Amino acid sequence: MNYSSALLASIFSASLLLSACSSGSDSAAKEADITADNAKDLAVAATESTKQAVASEGAPSIFKTSASQFDTQSFSEKLVQQVQPASDPYDFNSLCTIRGSASSNFSSDGTSGTISFNNCEMDLGTIVNGSVTFQGNYTSSGGSYSIEYNNFTVTYNGITETIDFSMDCTYNNQGDSSCTTSSTAMGIDGRTYTVKNIDVSGDDMSGYNMTAEVVDPDYGTISVNATAVKFDCAAGTPSSGSITFSAGGKTGTVTFDSCSSFTVTIDDGAVSTTYNWADITAP
Repeated sequence: MNYSSALLASIFSASLLLSACSSGSDSAAKEADITADNAKDLAVAATESTKQAVASEGAPSIFKTSASQFDTQSFSEKLVQQVQPASDPYDFNSLCTIRGSASSNFSSDGTSGTISFNNCEMDLGTIVNGSVTFQGNYTSSGGSYSIEYNNFTVTYNGITETIDFSMDCTYNNQGDSSCTTSSTAMGIDGRTYTVKNIDVSGDDMSGYNMTAEVVDPDYGTISVNATAVKFDCAAGTPSSGSITFSAGGKTGTVTFDSCSSFTVTIDDGAVSTTYNWADITAP
């Protein structure tokens, strides 16, 4: 009933590579048509997708939630620690340091398992509910596995957020992984975006560069290329940098003027409009 230590070790090590992995959940989404009417919404979608990717740098297995700053890298590491060495029994209840419970159910051949959390309150008052599923096949020459968070919620200071994330990976005998992931999150405007094909680099000092594909819930898919974007404003908005978004042969650019405003340009500068974040934020 015990999961292979080598497999679980590779699960965690691969989760650290999310910034180099790809992601996707709605490959059939239509390509967006960038117009003067929807350029603002697509600019926000591009911004929010970059924010998701940057947050993933600090919590590679998924992303830190905005309310709790839930560190999923640390959380995933704890899950792996509980199942190593493989001969030891699982004790996920130890993660629930305040109250609640956690249980697991693994197949007899060790190729699949589920860890379920029920009002599991951890340090700093974070409560998690839902389950994490592992499936995989490990051999000396390589293998494959998948991780999925199911109806998984994080509650902090009375605010509950849902984490929607899955990852499928293949790896070789050197531990090198190739991963496909999918994540969604609600943006500052109250709409939910799906981000895939994420590649992020940079840091807080120089700003972040990011490329990805983003599925806007209203307009379709855009390609996003962010340059030197800094998320250092109190409200979580960028203070500087720029993002180019494109689809169907059309291109738009959002430039962050300050913590309070941004400018969107389309058609090679023919249309340029400045917006205030205060008018965008969902109530």
